[in-house]
Amino acid sequence: MIQHLTEIVEEARKKGKKRLAVAYGQDSHTLAAVYEAYQEGLVEPTLYGEKAVIEQVCADNGLDIKAFNIVDEKSDVKCVQLAVASVVAGNADVLMKGLVSTDKYMRGILNKEAGLFPPKGVLSHVSIVEMPCYHKLLAISDVAVIPLPDFKQKMKQIGYLA
Repeated sequence: MIQHLTEIVEEARKKGKKRLAVAYGQDSHTLAAVYEAYQEGLVEPTLYGEKAVIEQVCADNGLDIKAFNIVDEKSDVKCVQLAVASVVAGNADVLMKGLVSTDKYMRGILNKEAGLFPPKGVLSHVSIVEMPCYHKLLAISDVAVIPLPDFKQKMKQIGYLA
């Protein structure tokens, strides 16, 4: 049984690098997290955002710009559209939110024309928490996403975790 977040990272490493599409990935926190995942050998990142801003943030924070593929785009909405399209086209495996507002990000994900969200799909999320005072990891699912799921929705949520 996995009991620590580091064990999840090790399991992910065994599965090989994932192609990561970061929507509006141009702030220091996002870039630092993506850079760390890159250095850990977990991702091949593509950033959708303003190239000049990304270059400046990397320079200010000592991040090697060569770690990132950059698609230069100023519009945060367009960055979400491009990152989603990359996943839909099979050019990326994982979609990540950068410094774009959650409402714009979710609109891009849920846009039926984009083709990312399956028809009759159920939106779900899981947070994994490690607490030093507890003996194992906690998985917290769907906080405020589906406040009162019906049976079919619950079954889909469980299927996502399998």
